[in-house]
Amino acid sequence: MALFGDVMAHYKAMQRQLAELRGTGHKTSESVSSAQLGLLLTGLEMLSGAGSSAPDPLREADRALSKAANLDDLKNKSSEENKKKGNKRPAERPFPNKLRRVENVVTVPEDDRACPGCGGARVCVGHDVSEVLERIPSELVVRVDKREKLACKNDGCEGSMCRAPLPDKVVAGGRLGPNLVASILVDKYRDGLPLNRQAQRFQRMGVDIPLSTLVSTRSCM
Repeated sequence: MALFGDVMAHYKAMQRQLAELRGTGHKTSESVSSAQLGLLLTGLEMLSGAGSSAPDPLREADRALSKAANLDDLKNKSSEENKKKGNKRPAERPFPNKLRRVENVVTVPEDDRACPGCGGARVCVGHDVSEVLERIPSELVVRVDKREKLACKNDGCEGSMCRAPLPDKVVAGGRLGPNLVASILVDKYRDGLPLNRQAQRFQRMGVDIPLSTLVSTRSCM
């Protein structure tokens, strides 16, 4: 019974402190801390396990402790909150309208197209539509510039030949197109992607662009 005496003494001390705080005007709660609650419950369980001959003050302390800690209310509140959270689905925001929509038509396999009742061919009556955000990988292409040349075929005409204007280039005689140079500069100075990593990315795309060439693009700014 020494343990029971210690538990009750600690509980009464807590009650006195709570009464003193209320007397001074401090806002307090009727609940106890988790550490204090664990200590008291441990002592009460050990004593109650000794048999049905536990003294009446033990049961009184158990009821008082449960009331002070609001255990039943906390359990019911926690159970209700868990049920509400379990039934809620996160709201799905639609994708921006400015994104281009690419249709991906998924057809029924050939083995399932025949009607199981009559064996005839079933026809499409609609689609189940859903949207999935996807990324189309970038592609490096070789732009083949063909400048048109015009010449007069009339006999005796001495008119000179003319050519179409030069296509767009960042640097005269350069081999990198303006879109590619713009992408390199944005990745470097806006997104912080170093040039050596960009060179590795171009290698994975099938083209070996020397680092010196990428460095020279900075002169285009």
